[in-house]
Amino acid sequence: MLGPRSVPALIQGGYAPQDLADKRLRETEWKDLTIPHTLLVASIKTKLLLFSRGGPIKLAQWQHDNLQLWDSVETPNDGRQPIRPDAYFVLQHTGRPAAKDRHIFFWRLMSAPCRTRG
Repeated sequence: MLGPRSVPALIQGGYAPQDLADKRLRETEWKDLTIPHTLLVASIKTKLLLFSRGGPIKLAQWQHDNLQLWDSVETPNDGRQPIRPDAYFVLQHTGRPAAKDRHIFFWRLMSAPCRTRG
């Protein structure tokens, strides 16, 4: 994906029309569903942090909006399907032995289908 700083170079090289410089590119702006979705992800993390107060279960790791978590899987009927988790987190039980104290989760909000970029 090209950033906004590439627009002058594309115009100068003849690869983009001149009027592209006057347009406001909205690729990085939040859409109508982005804000509620982000708030939901933040509320899940907050609930996990509150749940882990004073107990043996701790939120050991949290990641969201990480492109390294993205993957895809080949299915017999639909072909290649994207895997786009909303969050990756690890819960640790401090009262258990080190080899059995962690549980790993990939969480995906299921109200909207995954979309591939490109």
